[in-house]
Amino acid sequence: MGAAIGQILGMAVGVAISPVPIIATILMLFSNRAKSNSVAFLAGWIVGLVAVATIVLLIEFEGSDGTSDVTGWIKVVIGVLFLLLAVKQWRNRPHDGEEPPMPAWMASIDDFTAAKSFGLAALLSGVNPKNLAIFTRQFSVMIDAGLPLVQCLEILGSQEEDANFAATILQ
Repeated sequence: MGAAIGQILGMAVGVAISPVPIIATILMLFSNRAKSNSVAFLAGWIVGLVAVATIVLLIEFEGSDGTSDVTGWIKVVIGVLFLLLAVKQWRNRPHDGEEPPMPAWMASIDDFTAAKSFGLAALLSGVNPKNLAIFTRQFSVMIDAGLPLVQCLEILGSQEEDANFAATILQ
């Protein structure tokens, strides 16, 4: 169990330093439709996290008996996708002295409807590649170490910085 905790601590730091959801939340609270958008944002955030947690659980259960290579192949595919994304971002980076443009979603957040707020939150929470990879890796390490499912979820929930995600995991 000590080895599993050691492998997880570094990944927990990666989740804790993610500024994008914090920026989106602040911008959402200062938007023209702050009340409806913030409620929709919260609902979308929870739906995205539940979807990711469900997919990860299904994948880990399928490979938890040691007879399936599905988990390993999924990690390889995610790794390749990260490499392709890195190459794309490297090629599209601003040149020296050039100011990077503001992301389109950030510039238009004042005009968001509740539906767009919901969708943005679901994407930021569920499709965030860094959080997805870190959560999947942490869960996989603990399952491979032989920890019971409930204990894995309790550990992940207790170390999660995002209160909504922690509440979702611990339910």
